[in-house]
Amino acid sequence: MATTRLWRTGTVAMGLIATMLLCACVQMPVKAPDEGHAARVRFRLASPGRQHVFEAVPNDCFLPTESTNGRILTLSYNPDALRWVVERHLDRIGMPAAEGYPSISYTEAFVNAGHPIGLRFMLVGPGIYDTYYAQVTARFEPGRDYEVLTENTPNGISGIAISELVPERNGVRVVPLRGVLKTPYCIG
Repeated sequence: MATTRLWRTGTVAMGLIATMLLCACVQMPVKAPDEGHAARVRFRLASPGRQHVFEAVPNDCFLPTESTNGRILTLSYNPDALRWVVERHLDRIGMPAAEGYPSISYTEAFVNAGHPIGLRFMLVGPGIYDTYYAQVTARFEPGRDYEVLTENTPNGISGIAISELVPERNGVRVVPLRGVLKTPYCIG
């Protein structure tokens, strides 16, 4: 009798623990910014690396130590990682045209739109103490879809391309966004 109660208690406890673990793995939906003026943006890494993306105040120049308006996302692309482990931490908000590249190389987010914003990229690695920064200023239009493609090299971020995803009858056309300004480091 005591063994049966102990077995039932253990089974219930294991069921509760399994449920909590499954709930922790379920992705929470990503919500648009409260003000409702947002664009959907897919951030994609063209090559392996770990990157943080922040929204910053657009300026003529920047220092990596300057404060930001907040982190938009963190993205890590490791083609040797198990897909289900990596994808568990990536956000998906249903953007179109993601079929042409590895699903573990991108994540999607809502970004404030309707006015110029700064996007600050912090690339971590490949060494433990290697950190590289880049910043661009762009203007996203509310309700539209965009893609930000970052090319990483062992010595930093070699390029950032921002494009609008324009729906067409047979899919989506990628159109380079005009007016994107690369922000240089402040001197002095």
